Amino acid sequence: MTVQLKTLIDRSIRNMGSGVHPVVKESALEVIKRAYEEGIYVQISSGYRSFAEQNALYAQGRTKPGNVVTNAKGGQSNHNYGLAVDYFLVSDDGKRALWTVNAKWRRVAAIAKSLGFAWGGDWKGFVDYPHLEMMGGLSLRDLQNGKRPNLVSKVVKEEDEMLEEAVLVGAFPDIDDAELVCKRLQAPLFFRGGIPNKKVAKKLYVVGGTMNGLDKYADKLINLSGKDRAAVTKAVENFLK
Repeated sequence: MTVQLKTLIDRSIRNMGSGVHPVVKESALEVIKRAYEEGIYVQISSGYRSFAEQNALYAQGRTKPGNVVTNAKGGQSNHNYGLAVDYFLVSDDGKRALWTVNAKWRRVAAIAKSLGFAWGGDWKGFVDYPHLEMMGGLSLRDLQNGKRPNLVSKVVKEEDEMLEEAVLVGAFPDIDDAELVCKRLQAPLFFRGGIPNKKVAKKLYVVGGTMNGLDKYADKLINLSGKDRAAVTKAVENFLK
């Protein structure tokens, strides 16, 4: 069974920790959502790290068993300031971590960069493929000196992209009536089979067809339908009076 989006989100929130910047957190979760829509299953492995946690990670492969995974001591990583996360891919069932840097991995990086992240895979020298960060124009020295970035999220909220009003036509024979409503409202027209699978408007005027299953497309539905074509036309005429 395919891993659920909620599972990836819940795991990632837990792994990011409470110290990650709110914009970094929101943007990282958006990366997961957008990748999931493309059939790519990604999870955040880490986010905020305290100085002590960073020092313990630095010791790995040096004074402690394991491979070297970082060149940064406590205070020398953007993770220590809540501005970075690391990601990896998971198998379709969500049970195995996949660390191969392939086309899917790079696609996740591209999605992240479109949301304002810088990707460690673009670095010269110590390339860090899992790493994503948002510095807001500041340097590590700036962070060490107490400065903090003013990050602005590029995640579009559902309520921000919703239309005030829209018209939904149930069947092609009702299109003339629907276009009259569109003209009056100066609102866009959607066909029942082509409307996006999300809320599209605060008010949705339904011209023709059934109202069943339409609640998810709008905050409020206005019924301009009827038992037949004549009833639809009558409902629209009454609305336009």
